Amino acid sequence: MKTSSRKPLVGAQVGLYVDMFDVYLPIVALAPAAAYFAPDDISTSAQRILTAVVFAATLLGRPLGALIFGRLSDKSGRKRTTQTSLIGFGLTTLAIAALPGYQQAGLFAIIALILLRFTDGIFLGGQYTAAAPLALEHAPARKRGLYGAVIMTGFPVAYCSIALITLVLLELIPAGGLGTPYVTWGWRIPFVIGGLLALAWALWYHRNVEESPVWKNRNSDGHQPLRDLFQGPNLRGFLQVFTLMSGVWLAFNMVGAVLPGVLRTQLPVGTVTMILVVAYAVLIGTYLLAGSLSQRIGRRPSCCKGSRRR
Repeated sequence: MKTSSRKPLVGAQVGLYVDMFDVYLPIVALAPAAAYFAPDDISTSAQRILTAVVFAATLLGRPLGALIFGRLSDKSGRKRTTQTSLIGFGLTTLAIAALPGYQQAGLFAIIALILLRFTDGIFLGGQYTAAAPLALEHAPARKRGLYGAVIMTGFPVAYCSIALITLVLLELIPAGGLGTPYVTWGWRIPFVIGGLLALAWALWYHRNVEESPVWKNRNSDGHQPLRDLFQGPNLRGFLQVFTLMSGVWLAFNMVGAVLPGVLRTQLPVGTVTMILVVAYAVLIGTYLLAGSLSQRIGRRPSCCKGSRRR
């Protein structure tokens, strides 16, 4: 692997790691402290709905962020867009860590949490939109499938990391009622970690990653990427990939957001965490295997059974 392509690859992989670490903070780290942002008389089902709304706010912000930062990436460069995204969601995550609870601020605490997570989602939508194309545009053609897989391993590694961090914190500072340490302040620790990781990685990215040669050598005369995307054969390809990836990410997010709550009704929290950590660790190997396979037989046959090889 050439040095010129190694750093963009590491930048995109760790960037996605920090991205997904931030995405899963509400349902992994904040869930045991959900009472902090809820009224005293709220039911268990309503509290779960509140947690889901906070998580959904992030997911709703991501497509909007992808459109905004995707356009910015084409106009201002992949590197600058990646840095802006990292700084944006790093600062937003730190702001969430400083929020007061419902007991201190009432309804404002809930509204502020949801709005900050939505803003977080917008910035998160920009990281992958810029960093991944930059890495793949640096990559040699014979390794782009593998590069894509390596970048995606940042997702399961992030889930494993935040799950283990939360498990350790819950062992050291238990969660229970409003007065317990984890509910009062312990949940803030993973948020501070996530925010500082994003800011630190923005600095590393600025110092170590070069702008995409494809972007620097582009000919933008009369070129409108967003308009071109929805015309001719580009539209068909977009709709196919959009439909496929919508299903993939819906499945992933349902596993990450819903399954842990279901398992916790039957198993201890520690057991549930270790089951999910093992499952996501297996996913790391699956990504790498799929990336290698796509490089050997082509992108389309490796993801769509029965498709013709191009």
